[in-house]
Amino acid sequence: LLQVLNGAISTLPGVFKIFMTSRDITEIQRLLQTKHVRSRSFNHQEDICFKDMNIVAQVHLKDIAEKLEIRDWPSDDVLKKVVLKSEGLMIWIVAICQYLKDSFDPQKELEDMLEKTEGGNYEDAEEQ
Repeated sequence: LLQVLNGAISTLPGVFKIFMTSRDITEIQRLLQTKHVRSRSFNHQEDICFKDMNIVAQVHLKDIAEKLEIRDWPSDDVLKKVVLKSEGLMIWIVAICQYLKDSFDPQKELEDMLEKTEGGNYEDAEEQ
């Protein structure tokens, strides 16, 4: 898909704009090193991003707790661990919470996921 986009974009009129997000992956960066591509990067691990992720995690996990009548969950410590383990990937938090909605024991499932997912390794986060 990237090769098609990379080759075809330059033939489109200038009114066409395509917005794409990705992590800094060598293959993607190599394909996007053309003059018609404007690249911008941002730090998804800034404090403001973590605050947003904390809010998203809190809303989703509290929703699960209410539906399953779990009291006093998630704790601030659990929220902090979820946000840290996400390594700035909001989609990781959303995916984990969607999975937990159908779980028989979301507290145990989340605890297990947080133990298995090592910080600093995107591949582990993606496997979850």
